[in-house]
This record gives sequence, C-alpha cells and structure tokens, in this order.
Amino acid sequence: MLSAITLNQISNLLDISWGLWAGVAAVLIGLGLLMTSEPVRIKIWRELGGKHPMAVAILTGLIVGLFATGSAWFLIRQESVRAGVQRGTAVRKAKIQVITSRLTKDLEVTNSLEYQFRDHKGEWTWNDVKQFEKQINDIGVPLSDHLDRELPGSGASVLIRDVVGEVGKGPVHYEYSRLLALRASIRNVIERLEFYVDRSSINQGPNPGG
Repeated sequence: MLSAITLNQISNLLDISWGLWAGVAAVLIGLGLLMTSEPVRIKIWRELGGKHPMAVAILTGLIVGLFATGSAWFLIRQESVRAGVQRGTAVRKAKIQVITSRLTKDLEVTNSLEYQFRDHKGEWTWNDVKQFEKQINDIGVPLSDHLDRELPGSGASVLIRDVVGEVGKGPVHYEYSRLLALRASIRNVIERLEFYVDRSSINQGPNPGG
C-alpha cells in the first residue's frame, strides 16, 4: 500500500493521468509478493493450510480483499479530490479571463474618453459637462454592476462605484479628475484581480451544489 501511495504521489507531481492505475497495480504486486514470500508459504500454506485448508483460504481471501479494497478506495478518493481541485482551478482561470477582458475593454474606453476631453474645442457648456458626466457613468455603473455579479463580496465593485473627482476647481475639472480616478480604479482591479477572485470565493463560502 505504501508503494501504491508513493507511485500515486509521483504521478500527481508529474501530472500523469494513469497514476491511479499505477498505484492499484503496485498494491496488487505487493500483495502477491507478500502472499508468496517464504515465511507465509511455510507458516500459512504449508503448516496451517495442511490442517485447516478451508479456514486458510477464507482468511487469505478476506485479507487480500480488505487490503485491495482499502487501497483502491484511498487512491480513488485521492483522485476525486484532485479532480475537484483541477475543476476549481479551471473555473477560477476562466472567471479571471472573462473579467480581465471586460476590465481591459472599459479601460480602453476611459483612455478614448480622455482623448476626447483633451481634443475638446472651445468653451465647455453645461450640456458638454453633463454629456461628459453621462459618458463616465456609462462606464462606471455597468462595470460596477458586472463586478457585483462576478465577484460578490470582494469589494472590487466599490472601487469603481465610489470614485469621486477633485472639488473646488469647477465642474469640468471635477468630471475630468473623476474620469482619471475611474481609470486608476480599473487598473487597480486588473492588477489585483486574483486577490479579488479569491476574496469573493472565501466570502461566498463553499458551493452547496458542488
């Protein structure tokens, strides 16, 4: 059984899919060597077997079955746990890819919006300011909602939703600084996305359906 566990662990490290079968094979080989070893042949097969052949046969079957069943259960259980971890890793990776794609897209929109601000000609009217404000909200509000759905309990959406600009320098500067703050928050979430994904998973707890 020890050789089976050792083989299985080595197979895990090398990512060999047939690690379970190698472990089971090692158990069977070990049992075969044990049952055919000289002490067993002399004490059991020769001495006790001659006096109580039926009892020896039943006892041998029980021992072999117990060891084989226990070893197989342990190895299958280990493979099941590893498969669950691999599935969880795949889901986590896919989630990171989806959220990164969304964040990157919105980051590009903030860059484009800043270029539009810099290229603005003439004086800013009140309608211009309100339009600029709406464009910023059209980035931040949907993104915040998206992060609430994808990363509940992580706090990532708060960074996007609670951005504010610099006050005291007029509405144009306020909205422009709010845009810069929004862009900085998006970059922050991208850079720490793995942390937010893990934090969301911890706060959600285990999935009852898993």
